[in-house]
Order: sequence, then structure tokens, then C-alpha cells
Amino acid sequence: MKKYKTVQEYLEDLDSQNRAQVGLLREIILNLGISLQENIKWNAPNYVYSGIDRITFNTMNKQGKVKLIIHMGTSIKEDKKASPVMTNTSLDIFWNSNIRGTVSFDGIEDIKSKKDKIKETLIEWLKLSV
Repeated sequence: MKKYKTVQEYLEDLDSQNRAQVGLLREIILNLGISLQENIKWNAPNYVYSGIDRITFNTMNKQGKVKLIIHMGTSIKEDKKASPVMTNTSLDIFWNSNIRGTVSFDGIEDIKSKKDKIKETLIEWLKLSV
């Protein structure tokens, strides 16, 4: 598997449909009005808030979908049996643990129709600390 060093390199390797979806989601994320640092981590675009990895793309999955992983980085121990730290959200989130969830998208129109919900949910997510 190719190891990406830059977001641009990552984007160039995506097919046109996934590139459009990732592009729109990046635009939403980078315009949240919150100071985020964008980098490559876990071989995908990742967003750091206050020194902690909080949002990461996943496009290399069996379903071939564009997904966002919302998490609390690696410094906090996950509890896969505990309730999620965020329960009141307008987005459908599959919770992998108390501090890690996955949001999947069914194409560019799905992202466009959920743009406000995505923005609202990510802002609330970034405000959380444990």
C-alpha cells in the first residue's frame, strides 16, 4: 500500500467520485470556524484540534464508501462497552467505542443534503473533552 506524505498526494490517488466527496467534506471541516491542523495520519487526511487527533478520513474500506472517523486520539483509553460520550446528534453515527464513531456517506448528494448536520455535529464533537 502506498504511504501518503501529503493530502494532495492522497487526493490524487482517489477516483473522481471519492475525490469529490472528500473535497466537499474537507471544505466543511476546514470552514467550521475552529482552528484545525490538517495532516496525514493513518495514511489519510486527519484533523488535529488542541494537539489531539479528532477527525480522520477512511476511504480504504470494504464498502468503498467515504467515511469520517470521529475520535479522541490515542492518548485516551477507549471503552467498547461504554456509552458514547456524545449521544445527541442529528447525524447517524456508528459508535465503535465511547470515544470513537464512524459516519458513512452514500455519495456526494448525501453529503450535500447533510452539510448543515455534518457541520453542527463536528463542531459539537470538537467542543467535547473527556
